[in-house]
Amino acid sequence: MRNTCQVHEDCAIVTDIQDMKKKIFVIGHRNPDTDSAVSATAYARLKQLLGQDNCVAARGGKVSPQTEYVFGRFAVAMPEFLPNLVPKAEHYISSEPVTTVNEDDSLWNALELMRKDDSKVLPVVDGSGVYRSILHYRGFADYIIANINPRKKSAFPLSLNHLAATIHAQPVTLFNGGEVKKSPIVVAVSYRGAFRTEYS
Repeated sequence: MRNTCQVHEDCAIVTDIQDMKKKIFVIGHRNPDTDSAVSATAYARLKQLLGQDNCVAARGGKVSPQTEYVFGRFAVAMPEFLPNLVPKAEHYISSEPVTTVNEDDSLWNALELMRKDDSKVLPVVDGSGVYRSILHYRGFADYIIANINPRKKSAFPLSLNHLAATIHAQPVTLFNGGEVKKSPIVVAVSYRGAFRTEYS
């Protein structure tokens, strides 16, 4: 996040408040005149003398020949040129490892990862770890609303492995557990209330 605070009508400090060890640029307006460039340079030097060594004078455009003459005359370094101050995505890339899901993983596993990370999106990668797409919880919710009507007997596309994992079952015999089928689900339990309490 970037923050700007006025210290002079022509001069402001632009700082990265997420890491005060980074450079703090003291900068004037775009296409700076001599007053703007000199103010930024003087204020940055003052902050350095007060102990903030990471303060640096900067400018947001090309200076005039007059400004170049003044800085050259007093042997002062020209403020560092910054092409723009528009925040970029790269400035907010997290250094923390990113949780991803393989494109062949089940949707339920992906949703469980999102729940554990308290995240609304999850990058989908292929077997080589290359980004393929993004999974958003809203997309899953839209699918459920559009395709599953609890008032009707619905047929759900799933595999026996996924079904067993969802209801924490211990299959006695299981064939082709990974095969995805679309069929009605019939569950036999000794006590209906217990099943409703556990899985509703």
